[in-house]
Amino acid sequence: MRPASLYCAIFVWNAITGGRFIAAYFYNVYNLSNSEIGTIIAFQFFTSSLVSGWGGHVADSMERQHPLKGRIITLAVGLTLGTSTFLIENMSFTAKLPSLSFIVYDSTKESGAGDHDGKEQYETASLFLFLWHLFWRNMYAVSNALVAPVLDGLTLAHLKREATMNGTSCQIEENKYGRERLHGAIWWGIGNAGIGYCIDRLGFDVLCSLSVVSIFSCYITIALYYFFQADSNSIHPENLPLLHNREGSELSQSEENENRDIDDTDDSTVESHCPHGTKSNNDEETKDSSEEAAASIWTLLHLLVATPYSVGFFVAYFVLNIGFTVVENLIFLFYMPVLDSSSTMCGLSVIFTVFLEVPVFYYAPMLLNFLGPGMMMMAACVAFILRTIGYVLVPKMGLAVFALDLLHGITYASAQSASVAYINDIVPDTYEASGQGLLLLIKGMGGTIGLVVGGLVQENYGARILYVGLGILTSCGLLGLVSVSAKTN
Repeated sequence: MRPASLYCAIFVWNAITGGRFIAAYFYNVYNLSNSEIGTIIAFQFFTSSLVSGWGGHVADSMERQHPLKGRIITLAVGLTLGTSTFLIENMSFTAKLPSLSFIVYDSTKESGAGDHDGKEQYETASLFLFLWHLFWRNMYAVSNALVAPVLDGLTLAHLKREATMNGTSCQIEENKYGRERLHGAIWWGIGNAGIGYCIDRLGFDVLCSLSVVSIFSCYITIALYYFFQADSNSIHPENLPLLHNREGSELSQSEENENRDIDDTDDSTVESHCPHGTKSNNDEETKDSSEEAAASIWTLLHLLVATPYSVGFFVAYFVLNIGFTVVENLIFLFYMPVLDSSSTMCGLSVIFTVFLEVPVFYYAPMLLNFLGPGMMMMAACVAFILRTIGYVLVPKMGLAVFALDLLHGITYASAQSASVAYINDIVPDTYEASGQGLLLLIKGMGGTIGLVVGGLVQENYGARILYVGLGILTSCGLLGLVSVSAKTN
């Protein structure tokens, strides 16, 4: 059983508890404004950016103490925490609180200008709801820090173990990450389409019931993955590339090197198949120095700015995520009110977003070998710029919007594959989840800025103006990466 099965179950869960319909949920059920919704989700991303590195670090530490179990346990805890916070956040009794009856009060259609008390009560109820969702979305962000980087780190570790046992290059196996991840993309689209249909038929409250069903499907999938892998010779504990002493603690680098010298030839074979020499000289030096250090979070952060090319790469990724996060989280607030779309049409649009995402993820190993992470990041930026231009011009929901959503797959799959491959190439072994946590740090910081500013711009100037600005901003990041890449070459 492969990590692809985990991506299928967890991405459906994420579509329910933290996907695109959350913004529409807040807008239609709780009557929150665009700026309030943007701020709530922005703080969620901000919290996620603060704790994402910690989440990956916790998972890696657990894995070193409990091989084959550590990351899986962390993953299950994160999913449980996320579902619990989602259910508490959207408990049905909150809608029955007396003060919340004013949430349906439309301040723009007051029956009388002197209805000052009614407006004050409405504002009080609105503030309560804003703070309520702000708090629980931040709690959800903590759970996401124990899910997203851990899932990616678990997958990369799985691929490395396969390389070790199969006698292939670790670099080749790690590049197959996209092929595992594409199954998540497929079920993300299927899940959103199903969610949209259910909302149109049963209302937004159906999300709570769906979250319970999805968490149990995740538990079953995790259990099956663990038992299948535990019975597999390819990842039996004594075959793990990470060496442990009898007390279960990690050996020092010098002890590990000494053991490699005196052990049988299997270890040297593994070493020869998993060279770090496939990286550039700068990346080799960076990785060697970081392995000699404690590989703390701050040491890993230093790797992001070790070379001018790394700076340009991650700045482009940061800028892209400013715009991409806005589209990912607030796009239904453009489709529904502006383009007059139904929930079913919104859900179907997500299927179109994964049409090109699937082949890009599948051929990611080939694309990474042929183009490299930098060129793939440039392709992601170009696709996003074209998409934002289209949103400015599209008149209503329909085939034109679905065609633009196809570009999402190029943007997301290219940026995800490129960033995961690049950062995994520069962080030390056994710190895969920590490296993915750093990616979430960058993504979270960019998303925080994008959502706060994006919500305000969309509320005051309209969605089309917002997308013009996002296209211009992404163009600046693209030009910076192109410039640094040309100088490096």
